[in-house]
Amino acid sequence: MGRRQLKRAIIPNQSINQNKGPTVPQANIKKPHFVFKSQYNWLGSVKYKGFTNYYKDSKEFSKIVVDAVHELIPTIYECADQLFKGTPQKTVLNHSHKIDDKTIGLVKKIAQKNFISSEKIEDDMVWWQLGGRGSVRIIGVYVASDNAFYPLFIDPHHLIYPSKDHNQKDYLKLRYGF
Repeated sequence: MGRRQLKRAIIPNQSINQNKGPTVPQANIKKPHFVFKSQYNWLGSVKYKGFTNYYKDSKEFSKIVVDAVHELIPTIYECADQLFKGTPQKTVLNHSHKIDDKTIGLVKKIAQKNFISSEKIEDDMVWWQLGGRGSVRIIGVYVASDNAFYPLFIDPHHLIYPSKDHNQKDYLKLRYGF
């Protein structure tokens, strides 16, 4: 009796979709050149002297978070080189700049109040405000050696650098915090 010969299994060409269903394209993910390192409770609420980042209600808070996550942070990634190494005023994030000497004390106190311990604040840290026209402001620290921005708190009412044209509301009465 002769042996049966098994037919070799035919392996379909991987480039042909045998199921005729939708396929998921292969992602070409590159390591980002810049990192937004969200490791502190930067969305948390705090009141300190004339500053607050409390909100009227959960709806206002949600709008601010959506603006930060879907608009501001992706734009920070796109403009990071210009922001931190060049000319931030020439980007759409025209309210982005280093925190000046006049304001740095207030910013550090707010950061210490609720978000970061004083031992972690070093004298050589480069403090920034990031924001565009009409957008929320994110206050944090840029570390050049990591090419990373560490957000520390949010300034939804633009109170760190107030404007008499835009800051007429009594923000200290706001009570919704996160």
